[in-house]
Amino acid sequence: MSDSRFAWLERLFAVQATEKEMRRRGRLLSMALLSVMLFGVLLSFVYVAGWLTTGSAEYLIYLANDLLALIMLAALFYINRRGHVKPAGFGFSLLLIATVTVFFRDGPLDYFLAAYAVPVLAASFLVTPPSSFLQATLAVLSYSLVYSLSLTQEYNYISVFALYAVAAVAWVAASQLENALRSAADLFDRIPVGLYRVDQQGRVLDANPALAEILGYENVEALLGVNAAEIHVEERQRIEWDEAVARAGAYDGELALRRRDGAAIVVHVSVRTVRDAKGPIGSHEGHVEEITERKQAEAQLRRQADEFETLYEITRDLAVRRDLPDVLDSIARHAQRLLAAASSHVFLYDEARSDLELVVSWAQSPPVGVRLALGEGMAGRVALTRQPLIVDDYRAWPGRSPQLTDAANSAVAQVPLLYGGELIGVLGVGELGPTTRRFTDEDIRLLILLAGQAAAAVYNARLFAATSRQAAEMALLNRISLAISAGLELAPTLKALYEQCQQVLPVDCFSVALYDPSSGLIRFPFFHDGERDLALPPQDVHARPGLTGAVIKRRQTLYVSDVLDPDATRNLQVIHAGGHPTRSYVGVPLILRDEIIGVLSMQSYQPNAYTTEHIHLLETIAGQAAVAVENARLYDETRRYAAELEQRVVERRWTSGGANSWSMSLTSCARRSPTSSPTWICWSGATRSAVRTT
Repeated sequence: MSDSRFAWLERLFAVQATEKEMRRRGRLLSMALLSVMLFGVLLSFVYVAGWLTTGSAEYLIYLANDLLALIMLAALFYINRRGHVKPAGFGFSLLLIATVTVFFRDGPLDYFLAAYAVPVLAASFLVTPPSSFLQATLAVLSYSLVYSLSLTQEYNYISVFALYAVAAVAWVAASQLENALRSAADLFDRIPVGLYRVDQQGRVLDANPALAEILGYENVEALLGVNAAEIHVEERQRIEWDEAVARAGAYDGELALRRRDGAAIVVHVSVRTVRDAKGPIGSHEGHVEEITERKQAEAQLRRQADEFETLYEITRDLAVRRDLPDVLDSIARHAQRLLAAASSHVFLYDEARSDLELVVSWAQSPPVGVRLALGEGMAGRVALTRQPLIVDDYRAWPGRSPQLTDAANSAVAQVPLLYGGELIGVLGVGELGPTTRRFTDEDIRLLILLAGQAAAAVYNARLFAATSRQAAEMALLNRISLAISAGLELAPTLKALYEQCQQVLPVDCFSVALYDPSSGLIRFPFFHDGERDLALPPQDVHARPGLTGAVIKRRQTLYVSDVLDPDATRNLQVIHAGGHPTRSYVGVPLILRDEIIGVLSMQSYQPNAYTTEHIHLLETIAGQAAVAVENARLYDETRRYAAELEQRVVERRWTSGGANSWSMSLTSCARRSPTSSPTWICWSGATRSAVRTT
């Protein structure tokens, strides 16, 4: 490491050599300095001995010069050991010149110049590259002029000091010239823009390291001689470049070039024609700036702008859709178009069953209707972890679902549909058959952006459907209330109830059962199976309860998704009334004033036919049906009691034989009294009597 205190010397005597070479030169210079210092010490002893022997003062002068030289040698040795080789070598050269001057001051000029030039040139060769010989030559010529003017002086001390001054000035001037040239060369080499010169055939004559780096060459030498036509990616651009240079003598634009490793890059090229002194074209020169990253950034910005524009259009499209199937179909279509995929699909999460159902599949892969448990297959894993997933080849993926072993998808990307942290479903896109496409993180980013809009659209569509359903339910309940309240007889009331339920519920079989707690019997005043009404015998709730008896005993809704599934009907008695067996059963208790009076049930020939919305709607209907059924039942009982009472009056009148004993006719009946036994009030003219029946 060089000492910063001597940095100004390094700037003055700049050296162009490798660090290893400078260390070698420094070791040689140290050996030379030590040798001369040893010789100087021996001379000091000789001068001391001569002075002691002769007493001549001339030996003291020689001794003083020698000690001065030793001090200067020690200083040069210190500078050299600190890593400043060139300044130490320069000082060593001057010291040798001074010594030669002292010892050969009376010799011929030619002999002196030879003695001066040899150590100077040798020292310069030792510590500097060959280009610095110019400095040494200028120093020799400068000294020769000064020496010729000082030959008449006795010891030539003036010439010695003049030598130092003139040589230093000459060396500094030469160093500044060399540094200026080197600075220009360094600027050419260090500039980050590629500079080049090519001949008329397009061969590279000269270039800087930046161009070699841009084009992927190890160094400038490897680039020299390369034909520019070989690195053009598009022939069209090369022709345009040639025509522009031939026509206008210049070209400025963007080109696609091929690096040495084959990679394509985008550069900005500026070139002009250079003419020689005679006029014809000599060469072309210009600069090259790589703009690949800038062009990629611009393309990325354009792509993002297009993506946001597309997402905005998708958002507007989804915002105006209210029907859930339409929303789901639009989501799949937009996903397929946004990612330019061959297929797309949407799974919806069924919270009641805790699984996923494939509701939309463009390109029919996988097929609609497939249900996957959480964690099963790719979609199940995405739903369980709520993290996106990319599979390069689904056909060979070990985690695929057994239900989808025949799926034609190859590359697949899926993301969860989340709204407010709630799982809505899974959105995915895929490629069909053999493909080289691999979905990237950028594709996942786009799919996630779309998934956010899609989840909100699905949630809003469901909310709209729920609101519409509630409004429809209210309207239905109003219609049911009007229909079942229009008459007082039980049979027409139950028939109207069935007809209203059939309009909004998937009903293949519908029944109304009435329960008599005193006898424990269940009667079926209405039982419709398919296209016919059936008359079923009463059944004992204790001896033969069936599913209806289970509802009565539990006093709560019973849903059996599949009556043929042993697990679904465990601890239940299933009674088949005949005909085509049903698979799904829903029974809702009819409760009035905290007493169960019967069961309202709907059944379907298909398993898993009813949703929570269906069951909730039937429970709501059952609340109104209980009141209507009870009123109709009471009305029927009232009519039956009235008929029985009239029959008894007629019989007693004829058996008494008196025309005036019971000469009355039953013309009207009041409502049943709140007593435990039925009491009827009958009028005949001005006579009123009360009759109690048991």
